Amino acid sequence: MHKIFFFLLIGLISILSCKENVVESNKKPYLSIQGKTMGTTYNITYENIINKNLKGEIDSFLVDFNKSLSTYDPNSTISKFNSSVGTFCYSLTEDKYLLESLSKALQISEETDGAFDPTVMPLVNYWGFGYKEKKMVEKPNQNTIDSLLNLVGYKKIGVLNINDSICISRDVPNMSIDLSASAKGHGVDVVAALLSKYGITNYMVEIGGEVVASGVNNRNVFWTIGINKPEKGANPNDIQLPISIPNKAIATSGNYRNYYENGEITYAHIIDPKTGDSRPTDILSSTIIADDCLTADAYATACMVKGLEKAKLLVNNKPDIEACFIYLDGDKNFKYFYTKGFLKYADSLLLQ
Repeated sequence: MHKIFFFLLIGLISILSCKENVVESNKKPYLSIQGKTMGTTYNITYENIINKNLKGEIDSFLVDFNKSLSTYDPNSTISKFNSSVGTFCYSLTEDKYLLESLSKALQISEETDGAFDPTVMPLVNYWGFGYKEKKMVEKPNQNTIDSLLNLVGYKKIGVLNINDSICISRDVPNMSIDLSASAKGHGVDVVAALLSKYGITNYMVEIGGEVVASGVNNRNVFWTIGINKPEKGANPNDIQLPISIPNKAIATSGNYRNYYENGEITYAHIIDPKTGDSRPTDILSSTIIADDCLTADAYATACMVKGLEKAKLLVNNKPDIEACFIYLDGDKNFKYFYTKGFLKYADSLLLQ
């Protein structure tokens, strides 16, 4: 009899700074707020120079964001596209997030040669990791996988701006899009932009483990973020590597929490859009530092899909991001690959 294990996806990055609700700095008190969004939680800490609790406004922003990008909401804009057949159009006055999110996702799909692909949702659902019923695939059917692969391919999606409307086309009827692999990062960017609009320069925004940090924390030092230990059964507070990030976004992707086991075979939630395969690659966790969190989020996923050697080539050829991959050596010990610029954010002695 097969043993079946399902694990909920939780953040792969832990916040190591600011646990108090209100703390003092040299200028203004820092305020920490928490809440739920996108099926996960958020934690936001900012220097309260405006003497205002922004939780209500942030929650409102995130509700609108979910109405745009949530595949779990049948009335969201993305769900309306997915339930349509051919070209789908909507007004920019109705939705201000999907265009930017999808356009950036398609750009990153091109940059990663399809390792990141927002049309992979039929395969994600097939393997039991999508918005449909959570289930285990007892015996993969290659014919079914091949059929679903016909519905996958970012180059089959087109985006046109016609007057004040956005029209999304697809070459194959019934193709669908899912931006879950970058939506949390985009949501972090949206909240960070709101804080910046108020003139706040010292803040940390985290949604489901994806983070943007700006300025300094209440101790007047850069924000410290912890990369979790990438092993099955690890406590979310088990930190493998602390990272100090000034004015950057960081995202980590891994297969060690959202997976199931069928006998000796492990199936993981990050699916290869080219092969339809659900098997984990040799990277245990992929951490990307970038200027924006949408990019960091999407590239972290793409690197997990590519595997260690191809991911190295990808990040070494993209100078505007830094990366750290954790993998196992022949003796099952943690090993690190990191770009040269990553050393600005981590203690080199910990990467030995």
